Amino acid sequence: MTNPTRTILVIGATGNQGGGLVGHLLTSKDWHVRGLTRSPQSEKAQALAARGVEVVAGDMDDVASINAAMEGAYGVFSVQGQAAEDDPMHEARQGIAVADAAVRAGVSHLVYTASCGAKEPDRGVPYWDAKIEVIKHIRELDIPYTILRPVSFAENYLYDREGIANGVIRGMLTPDKTLQVISGHDIGAYAAAAFNNPDTYAGQEIDIAAETVTMNDIAAALGRVVGHGVRYEQIPEEDWPRVSVPSGVAMTRWYQQYGYDEDIPALKAKWGIPTLTFEEWLSAIGWR
Repeated sequence: MTNPTRTILVIGATGNQGGGLVGHLLTSKDWHVRGLTRSPQSEKAQALAARGVEVVAGDMDDVASINAAMEGAYGVFSVQGQAAEDDPMHEARQGIAVADAAVRAGVSHLVYTASCGAKEPDRGVPYWDAKIEVIKHIRELDIPYTILRPVSFAENYLYDREGIANGVIRGMLTPDKTLQVISGHDIGAYAAAAFNNPDTYAGQEIDIAAETVTMNDIAAALGRVVGHGVRYEQIPEEDWPRVSVPSGVAMTRWYQQYGYDEDIPALKAKWGIPTLTFEEWLSAIGWR
């Protein structure tokens, strides 16, 4: 790269995906990492600051704060959390606001992470529909962009620490239904590659996955890492509305009927990004 220490603004730097990217960027002296957070005094934000991240306060609902955070930035990593059930398009408004701010700021590369489910509208999952709106908007902007569409997050399967400690995890999918997962660490690896290789990644929309597993596989991997047996138990379908919000139920039904089927060997061959299996990722983060 010709300009050392260019700035990357990482939105959601204290989260799984943003944090994954921060970790990869900090391994290079080419980048100055600026992390946007609503709570710069939080423990996670202060931990980032201790690692050399410039932590700035900002809120995606506050355009002025986004504009200020992007000042002088070469690149922007954009990710939004799932919005409330009664206003799923809040996420779309945030993602669009970030993209528009990047254009105003003259940002050279926008990397946006959506979801592998956000390819076809009207799947009954408003969370995905919101991301589709952001993608459609970004495509129309005059800015180099890369869109990453990850499959299910590996972090989602650590939701029940008490259950894991007691040797059982419960979920809505059938035990042998295949699903695909990827960690925030590996999403961050793809995002870092995009910033490091803009000529290769600009204009690309990439569906990304690291491993194909079943819920039984996830339980077994958890058991090996924690050192005792863990089994998977399916929640009866009639109980799904009791344990999940409507969008979560709709998403699970889509996973159960269709699911993701990304060609992981082809992904690795084309992009050359090393990724971790679920069990490797658990060990790498020291999860117990």
